[in-house]
Amino acid sequence: MKFSQEKGLDDVKVFLVVAIVGIVFSLTQPEVRRFLGLEQATSTPIAQSTPTLKQSPPPSPTPTPSNMVFDNFNNGIGGWGIIGNDVSYAQDNGNGFIRFNPPDQGPAEAYKNVSSPALSKIRWISLRINLHGATLVAPSDDSNYRTASALYLDQNGWKFVGLYNSIKNSYDGWQNVKIPLTDFTGFDKAASFSRLGFCFWLYKAGTIDVDDITFVS
Repeated sequence: MKFSQEKGLDDVKVFLVVAIVGIVFSLTQPEVRRFLGLEQATSTPIAQSTPTLKQSPPPSPTPTPSNMVFDNFNNGIGGWGIIGNDVSYAQDNGNGFIRFNPPDQGPAEAYKNVSSPALSKIRWISLRINLHGATLVAPSDDSNYRTASALYLDQNGWKFVGLYNSIKNSYDGWQNVKIPLTDFTGFDKAASFSRLGFCFWLYKAGTIDVDDITFVS
């Protein structure tokens, strides 16, 4: 009888252990904990897509006119009109240029018709010049401009700049010259013109070379 009582107690202990284990395990389940109020139900946040900002394209740069080479004499001087016999084509180490040989107290002149009718976007005329030691002459007055050394733009008459103001006079060697278009008194940038030319007048015969004439914006 004592044995059966002890066995019964053992069965109750086993049952209680199993029951306790089951309760403890169930308390680890989220559903049971929420049912008993031990854990607040949480909702899984729904990922929201971030709107993509539409970027405006960068503004297009304002186009600027490029420099225009009027003549670099790589193909000779065939397009130039020559007054007299004192203008020719010359080369130095393969580089071509136009050469003026004005006589004593006389002019040497050459011009070229333009293909661009207006210079509204142009600010300067640049060129290279070699005086070979010659001394350029200033005109005594506007009516005597053809006895000067000048770069001119023909727009119903010469609109000219005396080159003696833009160079180192009597210098022997190449010089870079840059002349503002505003220096051509009376020249209208928005209007067409017919030609660009040079006239060199010297008291004493000499040689003058010109190269790389460029309209600069």
